[in-house]
Amino acid sequence: MTKPASFRDLIDTTFGGRDRFSSETRIDIKHADVMKHRDSIAPEHWPAIVRASERLGSGITLDDLADLRVKRKEVMLRRRSPVGSGDVERELPAPTPCPEPEGFSRSRGVA
Repeated sequence: MTKPASFRDLIDTTFGGRDRFSSETRIDIKHADVMKHRDSIAPEHWPAIVRASERLGSGITLDDLADLRVKRKEVMLRRRSPVGSGDVERELPAPTPCPEPEGFSRSRGVA
């Protein structure tokens, strides 16, 4: 079986939709709707998904779910980075020093 490309794909393709996903994993259908909408499933639900997957023979593992989470985080980081910035990590310019007030002495605080 093909591994899902996203959590949304997991719910729709692997389980055949939110109704079956909800009944097989025993996750409330309202939570399943939110998970599908957000394309995110909290790790606390993963064991139930893996157990249901084993029963259905779809072979989803904890590693598969972790990979989906990493992919989603990468997408979210790319969306938040400024357009055309390249890498997410970039060097920031050095701060500009502020001029000291007239009569100020670093050793005493005030003149």
